[in-house]
Amino acid sequence: MKPTSTWTCDHCRLPIEKLEDGWLEWLIPEKGKTCELPLRIVHNRGACCYRGRERVLASQGLQVQDMHLDAYTGPDGLILLLRILHEGHAPKDSVIEAIKRLHVPGYERARGQFKRAIEAGVFEANTTGGFYPMCDIEAVNAWLDSEGID
Repeated sequence: MKPTSTWTCDHCRLPIEKLEDGWLEWLIPEKGKTCELPLRIVHNRGACCYRGRERVLASQGLQVQDMHLDAYTGPDGLILLLRILHEGHAPKDSVIEAIKRLHVPGYERARGQFKRAIEAGVFEANTTGGFYPMCDIEAVNAWLDSEGID
């Protein structure tokens, strides 16, 4: 399966069709506070989807952290995401989901369709927490192709 090359913007839900058009952002809380808001894959600065580094959510004690999406792909990008996870800069489940979206081929397309695919008998869910093996992800994508679903 080919690496993922298109992502869905977490703000506007439209496709991010080129890596350079994407941005990964998350919110950092003030010391002693926690933030349960997820990492977001969004369109970059040219779109209204991007919160922007200059925008500090002071009333909630949060500051935007962000970088070009391509910084989080490939081996170095995986290490950066694992560092965010290790240092607790964002909710664990959110970082894990970003890792799957950016590093598991076909996951981005299949991720919103797992429940429907299971109900349709495409595959049997025998894992917990959405950690589906590549054979299941490939089966979902083949099913989406056969159904004409983008």
